[in-house]
Amino acid sequence: MEDSRTTTGSGRKAVPILPPDLLVSILLKLPAKSLLRCRCVSRSWLSLISQPQFIKNHLNLSIKSPTQNILLTTFDTNDWIYTANLGAFDNVIVAQKLDYILDHKPHDLPQIIGSHNGLVCVIFNMIIQEELYCLFYVSNLSTRVYKQIEYFNLPHCANFHIHGFGYDHSVDDYKVLKGSEYGVYVYSLRTDSWKKVVQDFPIKSIGGDFSYQGIVKDSGTHLNGAIHWLCSITSKRPLTIVAFDLVDEIFRKIPLPDLSSVDFDRRTIKLEVFGGCLCILPMCAREFLVMKEYGVKQSWTKIEIAIPHPGNVYPWACLKNDEVLLKLDHEKFVLYNTGERTYRDLDLCGVPARVILSYKDTYLDTLVSPIMVHETRSQKRQCQASQRGQCQPRQRRQCLASQRRQCVASQSYADECEEVGEH
Repeated sequence: MEDSRTTTGSGRKAVPILPPDLLVSILLKLPAKSLLRCRCVSRSWLSLISQPQFIKNHLNLSIKSPTQNILLTTFDTNDWIYTANLGAFDNVIVAQKLDYILDHKPHDLPQIIGSHNGLVCVIFNMIIQEELYCLFYVSNLSTRVYKQIEYFNLPHCANFHIHGFGYDHSVDDYKVLKGSEYGVYVYSLRTDSWKKVVQDFPIKSIGGDFSYQGIVKDSGTHLNGAIHWLCSITSKRPLTIVAFDLVDEIFRKIPLPDLSSVDFDRRTIKLEVFGGCLCILPMCAREFLVMKEYGVKQSWTKIEIAIPHPGNVYPWACLKNDEVLLKLDHEKFVLYNTGERTYRDLDLCGVPARVILSYKDTYLDTLVSPIMVHETRSQKRQCQASQRGQCQPRQRRQCLASQRRQCVASQSYADECEEVGEH
């Protein structure tokens, strides 16, 4: 059998050369933080791991992975954001404080807007001269690459404010939405610009009465290429699901079921995604509603939480594999499988005692970058030419210098992760 090894100038045998397909298959199975280190091995590995197709294939495997990552926030005076990993078999959840974005915070507390394909959108709000200024960050938590979006102001006296973050599959773009009754605006990562939506938000206040029940969750839920909000004008008016289509950039309404048959407090229910379907999750109940067929009112189905616990059950989050994260009596965490009707206890570590946590979203471990998605065609051609060695010497030096800076940053972060025991 032939030995597929390279030989150095001194005649010694070097590291075996793996077939390209086998190398790609191995690298695709690595987490994003390990791939950051692999990018520093050689120029060929850096080029391979940076290719859009490799990033897309790694994303698809991450979507299928049984590992689940969740985002949590605290309600103490510091208001930190934590990340936690729910392994397929581990009963211990280790929460880690997310501080690299918060180091750049202006004057107010962060709010998680949404997460998709490994990108997480965080907003900081500030009130300056009766106007609401917003600073957005779109970040990949695995690679620590983030995009800061310029301030955007709306009148602070607005009766409601809505936010949203999602993916437009038609043009491979990620969009941030911000709006009120004074107008709705959409930011595109690909074009790096804001624009006003022609259509206004379809729910209006009446006589200035737009109380707590106005927007039950102002950070919309992303599903099927649209952002969804559960809203109503007042506590006496029916609830409505409003969806914003990220492709057509128009609003539409989604039919709700008859809520009289369930014991829900409308002030505390929220929209989530369960098994790829839109669902209504109450704050404290042993059941929730799932829309099995998107947009069809008759498809709303009740899912029961059959767990032998005499106290209060708080559904926290809908996760993969028909699982729901529960909190029992504000103390104990349980991962409940609705299909098998089984559960396992979870221990949360890494969060100071007496800190109240709130679940915000899930996120994926990917290489998707908030910076690369809005490159111009000219920049892409230059980068591709550099990888093939076909660009001008000056352009090639610029591309290689940029790649080296990325490699140094990746190595620095990977070493930091190693120090805290993440590898």
